[in-house]
Amino acid sequence: MKKTKFTTLGIICFLLFLLLFNFIPQNQKSSLKHTPDPKSQESSQESQSPQESQNLSQNNADLIQKNIDFIRQNLESLKENNQTQSLTSNESNLTQEQFLDFNATQGEIAQIPTQESPQMQESSQNLQETLQSPQEDLSPDFSHNQMPQTSSQIPSQTFFNCQRHKPQLAIIIDDISTLEQLKKIQKIPLKLTPSIFPLSKATPSAKQIAEATPFFMIHLPLEAIKFYQKGYDWLLVSDSKEKIKEKVAKVKRDFPNLTYLNNHTGSKFTQNYKAMSYLLDALNQHQITFVDSKTIHTSKTASYFENNPTASLNPCQKPPFLVRDIFLDNELNVFKITQALLQSIKIAKLQGYAIAIGHPHKETILALMNAREYLEKSGVEVVYVNELIVP
Repeated sequence: MKKTKFTTLGIICFLLFLLLFNFIPQNQKSSLKHTPDPKSQESSQESQSPQESQNLSQNNADLIQKNIDFIRQNLESLKENNQTQSLTSNESNLTQEQFLDFNATQGEIAQIPTQESPQMQESSQNLQETLQSPQEDLSPDFSHNQMPQTSSQIPSQTFFNCQRHKPQLAIIIDDISTLEQLKKIQKIPLKLTPSIFPLSKATPSAKQIAEATPFFMIHLPLEAIKFYQKGYDWLLVSDSKEKIKEKVAKVKRDFPNLTYLNNHTGSKFTQNYKAMSYLLDALNQHQITFVDSKTIHTSKTASYFENNPTASLNPCQKPPFLVRDIFLDNELNVFKITQALLQSIKIAKLQGYAIAIGHPHKETILALMNAREYLEKSGVEVVYVNELIVP
């Protein structure tokens, strides 16, 4: 009886095993039957038919050839994309605010920081991506123009009868009040135009600063809507014509070689037509070209010259005054300043020249130092303000 039960149980187990085996996938069945070691697998691969190996090799060769043909067909477009990738990728990040006139309540307070911005280190790490070397070829026969050693000289002969060979970019550094600031920007191997505060209690070394640079401008404080700095000699809207005329004459006496001047602040003064008329009359009399910093979009500079046609003091600059195109350091962030530099290059290429204004902030100096090689290879020539050719 017990033997019968064991026999029946064995038959049931055998039937269950057969049933289970029929449900196992074919590939698993083969693995159950035989699990080859690595050596047998290699020999199995090597034993594939010559026809299969030949077909596989042919398919791979066809795929590689298709990739080569695709690269050849698209080589030119890939080159063009590579040339413009650095500039366009950064231009896409620019905000519309960099195209607008400088807001008086923001831009007129230009304090020199005493410590580094907490964002400076992080921003500097992004510069390698922003400042990819452009692939643009420079003219092989172009020679770098040399700047006259005195600011009173006009570079008409230097520029081959006022013919531009490249788009030009003038970078003005405002708010220069110490020799230390001047030395810092002179370490940057670019033609940066220092704009120096006139002689006053706040800037007693202004004359020494002017003598230490081949070219300079004066940064004349004009009355602002909501800003004032003690120690500076301001021109006010309420000043009489004679008072403004005398202040300009004093500036010229202090700086006999002065030929260019721009305004420090001035959101209130420059939008007052009467006050600007007095100032521009005096500047014309002393042969000083006005560069409008455009601290407010309602500046009356253009209106004055429309009503008072005036010959330019520089034969290479057709308009009798110049206007700032972009501020570099509205935000004290190295990466943002670099983006503004890229935008100034774009403006220069569009209109033939551009005027950018920055300040002697640590972030601005670092951004300019890091960007010097890019600027040199960008196809745009960095020049002093009086070297600009403005048709």
